[in-house]
Amino acid sequence: MTNLLKKLAYKFRKDQDGSVAIETSIILPLILIPLTLATVDVGIAVNSGQSLTSASRSGTQYLLNGGQVEADLKGSIVAAYNGNLDMQNITIATSCACPNENAIPSGDGNGESTGEQTNTETGTETTSEERPYSLRNVTLETMDQCSASCSDSSNERVLVNMSITHTSQGLYKDYPLYKEVSVRVR
Repeated sequence: MTNLLKKLAYKFRKDQDGSVAIETSIILPLILIPLTLATVDVGIAVNSGQSLTSASRSGTQYLLNGGQVEADLKGSIVAAYNGNLDMQNITIATSCACPNENAIPSGDGNGESTGEQTNTETGTETTSEERPYSLRNVTLETMDQCSASCSDSSNERVLVNMSITHTSQGLYKDYPLYKEVSVRVR
C-alpha cells in the first residue's frame, strides 16, 4: 500500500498538466479582489464628492432665492446631501464689501460721512479716506446692514462663503472631503 502511495505521489509530482490553471485560479482572486474593492472605495469617495457639490448648489439656490436664515441654509444643504452630513461641519461667513478691494467706503449707509475713526491697534485717529477698506463681517440674518456707499458711488456687496467638510467612509480608508462656495447675494 505504501508503494502504491509513493508511486502515485511521484506520478503527481512529475505530471505538470493543468498546473498553470491551478496556480492561476489560486493567484488571480488574490489580485482581483483587492483591486475591485479599491475601485469601489474610490467610487464611493467620488460619489460622496459629487453629492457634496450638489448639496452646496442647493445652498446657493436657497441664498439666491432670498433666503436669510442660517439654520434654514444649513438645513437645505443637509437635506440635499445623499448620506449623513452633520450641520456642525457647515460654516457660513457673511460679509459686506465694496466692489473692488481698493475702494474706500465714503459713508455709513445713510448718506453721511463717517468722519474720523480711532484705530484700536495704534490708538490713532484716521479719516475713512486714509485707511484701506476691509471686509465687514455680518450674519446672514443681518445682511441688510450692507448698505454703505463705496467711493465709486456703488453700494456694498453681500458675500456669503459656505464651507462644508465631510469624511467619506470607504471600505479601506476614509477620504476627507471639503467644499467651499462663495456667493454674491447682491
